[in-house]
Amino acid sequence: MIKKKILVVGGGFRGILTANQLKENNSIDLIEKSSYIGGVLFSEKWNGFYLDKGVHIFDNTSNEDTKLIQKILKNKFRKISVKYGSRITDKTSDKVAVPDFTTLDIKIQRKIAQELFECTYLKQKSKNLHEYLINTYGKTAGSYFIILAKKYFAIDPKELSPDSHRNNPLSRGRFFDDNITSFLKYFEKFDHKIALPVNNKPMKWHSDVNDKTYRYFYPQKNGLRNFCDNSLEYLKSNNVDVKTNIFLINIKKKKNKLLCIFSDGTEKEYDNLVWTLDHTHLYKIITKTKSIDSGIHFVPMVVFYYIVDLKNINDFTYIQDFTKNTLALRGAVTGMLGNQIIKNQTYIDVEVPTKIGSKIWNNPEQFYEVIWKDVVKMGLVKGKMPKNKKFVKSPVSFRALRKNYKQKNQKIEKRISDFSNKIILMEQENAQLFKILQSLKNKKI
Repeated sequence: MIKKKILVVGGGFRGILTANQLKENNSIDLIEKSSYIGGVLFSEKWNGFYLDKGVHIFDNTSNEDTKLIQKILKNKFRKISVKYGSRITDKTSDKVAVPDFTTLDIKIQRKIAQELFECTYLKQKSKNLHEYLINTYGKTAGSYFIILAKKYFAIDPKELSPDSHRNNPLSRGRFFDDNITSFLKYFEKFDHKIALPVNNKPMKWHSDVNDKTYRYFYPQKNGLRNFCDNSLEYLKSNNVDVKTNIFLINIKKKKNKLLCIFSDGTEKEYDNLVWTLDHTHLYKIITKTKSIDSGIHFVPMVVFYYIVDLKNINDFTYIQDFTKNTLALRGAVTGMLGNQIIKNQTYIDVEVPTKIGSKIWNNPEQFYEVIWKDVVKMGLVKGKMPKNKKFVKSPVSFRALRKNYKQKNQKIEKRISDFSNKIILMEQENAQLFKILQSLKNKKI
């Protein structure tokens, strides 16, 4: 086979997977604007700890995916168990990470159950995420999900597409005890929106995996920084030319190829270009447009870190708080995942979605005490606020689709495809590893 020269733009998780998928029988270049690859998975070092930007763990639900990640990690990983919780009131559920309506008063539970059954068999179209949540879960449960959505996305869900419920806590809820839930999950209309605790059987729904002794795994040392550093070494050892601190500034069509011009002044021809980033950046390069609305809502976040004595850590791995009375969305003992313990201390991180320009965005240092009290309320930790603490501001954490996303994206994708059919665009929705890999397999390159 004749080797194709392919440029992969973006060295985040998608870019790493894409370069690996295409490396066989092709010549691959990968470029990344930052000084490192891995994107949000890149852990910064602080006081001896490698700080992840939120909770990210690898999932043993596909033999192929697990094999790839563990190969990159040089098979140096920890099998971990996870105990998660959630809150829609002041009571923390230790059953599921999504909203648990069994923590509510029994009268409200019955009302929610009745509405859930009623709306399940009504086919109502939803114009936005707000309507979707009411139409899917009923008015009572839907109102809780709307509070969750506002906190999770830091935007009114009326501004978001109904599809924004995917791959986040909005996709399911716990409404019944385990026996009733187990029965209802046989019905397709209920299966996709009701949650059943895995309890001590995390592999219950993954019988096709070879090694069922664990569900989650994590790098043995240095947090997720280990995965990022190893990915760079792995790609280079497989003849992928990885360049950081560089970005694309122009593209020209040259016969049946693409002439790519880079920020360092170099030029190179490619048979294909795979774009793993926000499509608007590529649209601007092609059209010379300075600004364009992609229809994607990027959620800014402030992440707070505290170095905590082990004796002040409770049993949870992480807790998601969907209530109005806290700023914190999720608190996690992330340092424990990789056994990062120094002098009987580890670190926790707390995620706070917000808006750029908000009080907490402009002055995070004024909120240390408030955020600590939030994670104490959740039940993640106890005791007084530690002395060692810091914050990191991320203008882009996760994303959601605005209600006009499809129209906006279609316009952008059409303009790019009209420019050249040699450009392949990766989907921009939040997605799990196996879905990213499956998407890659469906691309014709």
